[in-house]
Amino acid sequence: MNQGANLFSQLISLISPTSFKTCVKRNNGDYKTKHFNCWQQYLCMVFGQLTYRESLSDTILCLKANSNKLRASLKTIRYEALF
Repeated sequence: MNQGANLFSQLISLISPTSFKTCVKRNNGDYKTKHFNCWQQYLCMVFGQLTYRESLSDTILCLKANSNKLRASLKTIRYEALF
Protein backbone atom coordinates (compact mmCIF):
# COMPACT_ATOMS: atom_id res chain seq x y z
CA MET A 1 0.00 0.00 0.00
CA ASN A 2 1.24 3.50 -0.82
CA GLN A 3 2.24 5.34 2.34
CA GLY A 4 3.21 8.61 0.63
CA ALA A 5 1.00 11.53 -0.30
CA ASN A 6 -0.76 11.41 -3.65
CA LEU A 7 -0.21 14.02 -6.35
CA PHE A 8 -3.33 16.00 -5.43
CA SER A 9 -2.17 16.35 -1.80
CA GLN A 10 1.31 17.33 -2.88
CA LEU A 11 0.04 20.08 -5.18
CA ILE A 12 -2.38 21.48 -2.64
CA SER A 13 0.33 21.55 0.04
CA LEU A 14 2.40 23.91 -2.16
CA ILE A 15 -0.19 26.65 -1.79
CA SER A 16 0.10 28.89 1.22
CA PRO A 17 -3.28 28.91 2.97
CA THR A 18 -2.68 32.38 4.37
CA SER A 19 -1.96 33.89 0.97
CA PHE A 20 -5.01 32.17 -0.53
CA LYS A 21 -7.17 33.44 2.32
CA THR A 22 -5.73 36.95 1.85
CA CYS A 23 -6.58 36.94 -1.85
CA VAL A 24 -10.12 35.77 -1.15
CA LYS A 25 -10.65 38.50 1.44
CA ARG A 26 -9.11 41.20 -0.75
CA ASN A 27 -11.36 40.34 -3.68
CA ASN A 28 -14.39 39.59 -1.49
CA GLY A 29 -14.56 36.11 -2.99
CA ASP A 30 -16.70 34.46 -0.36
CA TYR A 31 -19.37 37.17 -0.43
CA LYS A 32 -22.81 35.60 0.05
CA THR A 33 -21.55 32.02 -0.08
CA LYS A 34 -23.30 29.56 2.18
CA HIS A 35 -21.81 26.12 1.63
CA PHE A 36 -19.37 26.15 -1.28
CA ASN A 37 -16.57 28.63 -0.57
CA CYS A 38 -13.62 29.66 -2.75
CA TRP A 39 -11.25 27.10 -1.26
CA GLN A 40 -13.61 24.22 -2.03
CA GLN A 41 -14.14 25.51 -5.56
CA TYR A 42 -10.41 25.80 -6.06
CA LEU A 43 -9.89 22.21 -4.91
CA CYS A 44 -12.56 20.97 -7.32
CA MET A 45 -11.05 22.86 -10.24
CA VAL A 46 -7.53 21.58 -9.48
CA PHE A 47 -8.88 18.05 -9.33
CA GLY A 48 -10.66 18.55 -12.66
CA GLN A 49 -7.46 19.77 -14.29
CA LEU A 50 -5.36 16.92 -12.88
CA THR A 51 -7.80 14.28 -14.09
CA TYR A 52 -8.26 15.87 -17.54
CA ARG A 53 -12.02 16.38 -17.19
CA GLU A 54 -13.67 17.87 -20.25
CA SER A 55 -16.68 19.53 -18.62
CA LEU A 56 -18.02 20.62 -15.28
CA SER A 57 -20.52 17.77 -15.18
CA ASP A 58 -17.71 15.32 -15.91
CA THR A 59 -15.71 16.84 -13.03
CA ILE A 60 -18.69 16.50 -10.67
CA LEU A 61 -19.21 12.84 -11.55
CA CYS A 62 -15.53 12.10 -11.02
CA LEU A 63 -15.51 13.97 -7.68
CA LYS A 64 -18.49 11.95 -6.48
CA ALA A 65 -16.85 8.70 -7.55
CA ASN A 66 -13.59 9.53 -5.74
CA SER A 67 -14.98 11.34 -2.72
CA ASN A 68 -13.59 8.87 -0.16
CA LYS A 69 -10.06 9.10 -1.58
CA LEU A 70 -10.21 12.89 -1.66
CA ARG A 71 -11.44 13.16 1.93
CA ALA A 72 -8.54 11.01 3.06
CA SER A 73 -6.00 13.17 1.25
CA LEU A 74 -7.54 16.40 2.56
CA LYS A 75 -7.46 15.17 6.15
CA THR A 76 -3.69 14.83 5.88
CA ILE A 77 -3.42 18.48 4.85
CA ARG A 78 -5.74 19.95 7.50
CA TYR A 79 -6.84 22.99 5.49
CA GLU A 80 -10.50 22.45 6.34
CA ALA A 81 -10.04 24.22 9.67
CA LEU A 82 -8.95 27.40 7.92
CA PHE A 83 -12.10 27.98 5.91
